[in-house]
Amino acid sequence: MLGWEYPPRYAGGLGKACRGFSQALARQGAQVHFVLPTFPNRISEERLEVVGARECLIEAGWPDTETPTEVPTEVQRKAGSITHSKSPAELLPYGRAPETPMPEHIRKIFESRIFSTPGNFGKALRDADPEPSVSVTEASSADDYLGTGYEDHEFNEDTEAVAASLRERILAAPLSEAQVPPPELLGANAEIYGKNLWSEIEKFCFSVRQLAEFHEVDVVHAHDWMTFPAAFEYQRITGVPVFLHVHATEYDRSGDVLNSDVFRIEREAFNRAAHIFAVSKYTAGIIERLYGIHRRKISVLYNAPDEATQTLLTAPDAEREPMVIFLGRMTFQKGPDHFLKAAALVAEVIPEARFLMIGTGDLNEQMRALAHSLGIEKRVQFTGFMNPAQVDAILGQSKVLVMPSISEPFGLVALEAIHNGIPVILSKQSGVREVLSRALQVDFWDHEKLADQMIAALRLPELSKQLVEEGMAQVRALSWDDSAIKALHTYERFTTPAGNVRQKAPRGSHGN
Repeated sequence: MLGWEYPPRYAGGLGKACRGFSQALARQGAQVHFVLPTFPNRISEERLEVVGARECLIEAGWPDTETPTEVPTEVQRKAGSITHSKSPAELLPYGRAPETPMPEHIRKIFESRIFSTPGNFGKALRDADPEPSVSVTEASSADDYLGTGYEDHEFNEDTEAVAASLRERILAAPLSEAQVPPPELLGANAEIYGKNLWSEIEKFCFSVRQLAEFHEVDVVHAHDWMTFPAAFEYQRITGVPVFLHVHATEYDRSGDVLNSDVFRIEREAFNRAAHIFAVSKYTAGIIERLYGIHRRKISVLYNAPDEATQTLLTAPDAEREPMVIFLGRMTFQKGPDHFLKAAALVAEVIPEARFLMIGTGDLNEQMRALAHSLGIEKRVQFTGFMNPAQVDAILGQSKVLVMPSISEPFGLVALEAIHNGIPVILSKQSGVREVLSRALQVDFWDHEKLADQMIAALRLPELSKQLVEEGMAQVRALSWDDSAIKALHTYERFTTPAGNVRQKAPRGSHGN
């Protein structure tokens, strides 16, 4: 399994989701080897190892390296002789991408053929694209799928044409002109993504390629676009099936001002993958309509509460200070400006209301300026990055959490708030509303309705109590084990009986 975050090294919900899913796979009998670009403190649990590719190669006798500038030859690899260089450019996966182009080696990965196809994977891959038999909702018909998935998110007949037009425009663009935020905006864990993400991705590809020479697995499961090139580099050498886990797409991060290189990586990876796991029907719909992937190639694996940090506090009482929380990155995707515009309306009705914005991002200064222009700068506190313990403490003092995301694949923070006894207001453009159907919901752009819901949550303690109780019941129905079981069933369709990922395998020999 390939990932970019894993607690304690993480910058958001991605790391928590990777941990929950990996631990559940291990509980279900899979041997899981979770590999990150670097992870100084190896984690060894029953059937689960979390390691850094860099550290593994150093242990195996490879030199401590920087970024390879060219693909090493067989002789060079065996001799450990690789030329490296550094680049000062910066690129973060959850902000806007800069003008630096995709490295040629990463581009070539998606242009190359698979070197080998052991077992029945070759046939399975041909059978899988474009119409494998697992539907995104496991519905019995397309009508069932459309009724339970797309209608919930107000897709319509025009969406296909709009998505196709946007897709053509993105692919015709040479590079995105959007700007990148400085890495310090990610807070204490900014080093996870390095100074130059393209270089880190390229370095990860080489490391995974080297690991492929002495580490055999049955399947590769890759989390989000940063790991996709490495996953297909491993497949290029070994032929094992690649499964992609989509926690966010470039569309979610950037709207229609996408980075064309990142979009191309995602689209090509989606086309080449054996199967795609999306964190919600909402995300599955984006993958199908914007990226042109057949719906039967996608399954939904919902996130679940972070079992390591759940606290299950009581619902906020009437005496608690009327504090409203925004918890997330200060980026276009998360809609912090919509939060502030609604907050200004709330402040007119409840002068004592306070608004706390937790997180960092490329819109930090713009949001401070917006709060000032709205006349609520004295009511809004910007905390910057906070660790999980600090977040739990703040949630315990608040009355409602608002998630006004413009496009939110899931929204794990909503589950965390419910587990802390805090009612939530969700954007209708989010995946988490599929599992928290009883929560207050609003279109992110409807500031008046959002303000009305915030006022109701602040002034009506019985409503808040009901929202928390109903939310708790729905959260308890979510399980990482259920998602792991679904994933294992999908793996098994692409592996031989001898390579069954449920079977116990020696460490360092088989797994995913």
